[in-house]
Amino acid sequence: MVFLAGTHVKLRPASPDDAEARFSLGTDADIAKMFGVSRADAKPLTREAAQNWANGQAQTPYAWIIEVEGRLVGEIKLHSLNFQDRRASMAIAIY
Repeated sequence: MVFLAGTHVKLRPASPDDAEARFSLGTDADIAKMFGVSRADAKPLTREAAQNWANGQAQTPYAWIIEVEGRLVGEIKLHSLNFQDRRASMAIAIY
């Protein structure tokens, strides 16, 4: 199932099967810093952490995988949802 598709980019629901693709992208210290982690504390991504990430994303109804030409490159998700006020925050990560 595709959420949104363009010529080269597609958003789709996450799947536990995304773990290996996420693992192959590793950890980038600059990206970790943007998530509030110091460069010194940025650790290499393990297969277990990638699997936990993929499982967590797959269970989140407001998270999608960003694919470019069929390759996982990042994620986009809504968080801090406030249904009463119809507001949310959005996070985009390009790995």
